[in-house]
Amino acid sequence: MPVKELADMLDRVHLGGTIVECVMTIKDNVATVLAMDMTSTVFVKATVVFEHEDDQWGISNLPLFIKCLRAYQDKGLTITHTENRLVLKPEKGSSIKYLASEADLIPTYESDWEEKPPIDGLRPNFSGSMVMPQASVKEFIDLMKLFNLKTVKLTVNPKGRIFFQGGSENEHQFDVNFGVAKTIEACSLKIYGEHLMSVISAVEGYDDAKLYIDQTESVLIEIPEASWVIGQIKDA
Repeated sequence: MPVKELADMLDRVHLGGTIVECVMTIKDNVATVLAMDMTSTVFVKATVVFEHEDDQWGISNLPLFIKCLRAYQDKGLTITHTENRLVLKPEKGSSIKYLASEADLIPTYESDWEEKPPIDGLRPNFSGSMVMPQASVKEFIDLMKLFNLKTVKLTVNPKGRIFFQGGSENEHQFDVNFGVAKTIEACSLKIYGEHLMSVISAVEGYDDAKLYIDQTESVLIEIPEASWVIGQIKDA
């Protein structure tokens, strides 16, 4: 069983603490997670090939479950679902009986997402896309680690040049140039810095990471294994 790949997928959902609970649905040997953070600002859809019978698990303590998988990822782990427990049994050594939840007990999960994930419904609203330059991705991550800013403004100028501008008027500031995307219309969105940082960190090293922008609502960042929608900060 590809335990490391499953843990990697759940890390893309967890985003370093942005999302702490989720529901995983397994169908036709593919595990899919649809999850949202407690502020309803970040939504993620992530998938991984996972050979297991069709099932659904509610995971109420996502960081703990990831730690359990990491502890056993090199030990030939088998996972079985028995009543309200996920039994993690290595080829050698002791088992862990993780306390699972019913899907409807995860407050950030909506059952109708299975039929129509929010990301699929939002896609027509995005004006275009661009491949995210990895040099700009790394520069953004380094600067955010340096300043730890609360807000980031994503600006597209009339020529299609995209800037991630860190910091409000009362904070230190920086601009990172992400290049030109002529298919994305001019706009400006204000986003929580912590949320954007966690998602961009998840796509570091992916040369095919793409950025989509809805001029009035949100941004979508996507790699083959996962998609994230980050809503803008609404002015009071």
